[in-house]
Amino acid sequence: MITCALLTIGLLALTGCKPEFVLDPEYAAREIPVGAASTDPLLHDDDFRDMMSDFPIMQRSMDASVPIPGLYGAYGLKRNDTATAYKLILSKGFTPQGLALSDDQVFVSAYDHKHKMNSVVFVFDYSGEFVKTISLRNKAHVGGIGYDQEARVLWIGDTRDGRAAISGILQDTIDGYDIHAAAPIEYAVSYIVDSLEGVSTLDFHGDLLWASYFTNDPDDSQIQVFSLDYSEPDAEGFVELTDVGDTDRSYVDDDGEHHIFADLAFTAPKEVQGLAFDDTHLYVAQSFGTKKSRLTRYDLAVDDDSAVFTNGVSIELPPYLEQIALSGEDGASDIHPLFESAQPAYRKKVDVFVDRIVTITHADFEAEATEDERAPELVEIEVTAVDE
Repeated sequence: MITCALLTIGLLALTGCKPEFVLDPEYAAREIPVGAASTDPLLHDDDFRDMMSDFPIMQRSMDASVPIPGLYGAYGLKRNDTATAYKLILSKGFTPQGLALSDDQVFVSAYDHKHKMNSVVFVFDYSGEFVKTISLRNKAHVGGIGYDQEARVLWIGDTRDGRAAISGILQDTIDGYDIHAAAPIEYAVSYIVDSLEGVSTLDFHGDLLWASYFTNDPDDSQIQVFSLDYSEPDAEGFVELTDVGDTDRSYVDDDGEHHIFADLAFTAPKEVQGLAFDDTHLYVAQSFGTKKSRLTRYDLAVDDDSAVFTNGVSIELPPYLEQIALSGEDGASDIHPLFESAQPAYRKKVDVFVDRIVTITHADFEAEATEDERAPELVEIEVTAVDE
């Protein structure tokens, strides 16, 4: 007797069975080198096209795609509560969260679904060739990462003692890092964010870092803007904000902890998972649970002390959309969405999952997007401190 569990993805359309996914034996059998991450997709291309039948824009966007690292497993660092040394351990539970691009590298952050191992950033090139895994310093959700192209700093949405934080890692430190040393990477900067409950997603564009905190309540959802003017690295590679201690936007507390406070804040849609900016647009990714995700683009006009968002247009995408990144020409950017749905705990819940980072072209988004009456107006609001 043939059951749904025995069928491959390609046969499902002929049977009416709900998909029950089984790992591809060829990909699953490949050995993952110690310290590395898997680089294979869960689906062959034809099976992925079949699975995306309700999302033609995903089918059209897959030719310039790369697999999400670590879906079959990845090495990271773990230590017991009583131990001081880390061990290099293979995990099959890393959940992809954040996505950022430098000129020649792609960064994907991920946390351990069981919260036993330190969070990581996978580094690979634009062809999908794996470069290295970076172990971060804690088990933060790392829902957002952003890359400062000029200063060559990777920013991480972080936590410090249960409070929202952002941390920066120099590219030189990334280049020299080797996870085989069984130690987390060193941060050049780490700041507690006094104006956000958490840093669920972030993006760095121009001289500004934009951040948001995930919430289901639209009355509480905000996008905040931070100006980060920091020094050149000293001899030990440490950098600091040039105005720390001089303004109410950044200071050092009595315990020596560095704090920052947003310059601007705007209302935002609920369920924000990702932000991305170019010179003329803001893209907002929204998702929650197994319902379809939404990607909305706003026209953006910025002057020295304000920003205006108008003309929201949207497309629908598969569930569990996380962060997005942009590439190409400003104002005509291509879009790279990252989904967490291929992680084992989530792919059991949905009929479709995304195991790769695709490229949605500017032209395809323009053709597909429609005016969205549900896209709220993003209005500037007062920046206030979060109660401890």
